[in-house]
Amino acid sequence: MVNSFPTLIALIFSMIYYHRPYPFSVGVYLILFYFVMLMGEIRAWWIPYFFGTTPERVKRYADMFGNTHSFLPERNGIIPNTLHVILHALTFVTLMLSVFVVTVR
Repeated sequence: MVNSFPTLIALIFSMIYYHRPYPFSVGVYLILFYFVMLMGEIRAWWIPYFFGTTPERVKRYADMFGNTHSFLPERNGIIPNTLHVILHALTFVTLMLSVFVVTVR
């Protein structure tokens, strides 16, 4: 519930202002929300993937995601699964679209 609340707020703002310009505060919220979300994804997946992490995290990721589909090779014991790669790409695209929509009125 706690993790879903900021996402719900972003969704509600996006629906309320669907055909109208975003107020400045809503635009700032959307950009900051997706930026923080993307930074969390990078910290949780891509930094360990490219630069390594603790054996405990490698084991935890293997236990949670070891049986899921992935197309990337293993690096430093981490293999980002396909759904996380898609989620991270879509978060990046959403951040870029939010910046575009907010800055181009």
